[in-house]
Amino acid sequence: MAFPFVEFIIEKDLEKFKKLLCDVTEKEGKLSDSYVNDLIKDAIQYESYEIFEFLIENYQIDINSRIVNGPGETIFMKRLEMTTSIESILYLLNYVKNINTTDNLGKTALYRTIDIYISLTNSDKNGENSLQLADVYGDIIVELLKRGANPLISSNLTIMHIISYNKLDLLKLCIEHSKYDIVWDALVCSVSFTPLHI
Repeated sequence: MAFPFVEFIIEKDLEKFKKLLCDVTEKEGKLSDSYVNDLIKDAIQYESYEIFEFLIENYQIDINSRIVNGPGETIFMKRLEMTTSIESILYLLNYVKNINTTDNLGKTALYRTIDIYISLTNSDKNGENSLQLADVYGDIIVELLKRGANPLISSNLTIMHIISYNKLDLLKLCIEHSKYDIVWDALVCSVSFTPLHI
């Protein structure tokens, strides 16, 4: 379909986007899921969040399903990397059906969020803004755990990832808020951990 949707996404013009969508669906029928996914990716890329929200609300997309024709990361994971507030994530979680979906590297949204948190807190060069943003990601980690995110899923075990960076605060969050019994797994990872795992 060669329609100027992207033009209106770049302009952040929701009304023109909706009018074009209405015209197209009248002539061509319902848009395919893969095409809608591409529009959502464009909306994220160009930070056109009104159009992004319009699409996920009207098409009831599971934004933690794999992006069709994409690199394997999900729409939700992509948005996680761009957030500056927990409110936007709480909103998006309403459109996540499976919180434990993995990307093409076997990583979950929880793993990716923890990875961002570690990068924000693990460098002496990070300033106050980075530490404040780290607090936001800490809150997101708690929310994901409360909603059933499993720290024992991923090709690179999330618990091992935490322990490898000696992030005891994160380990405590996972133990306190996870719906899964992870104490034994955390103990096994701690005992078996060597520098070769990094």
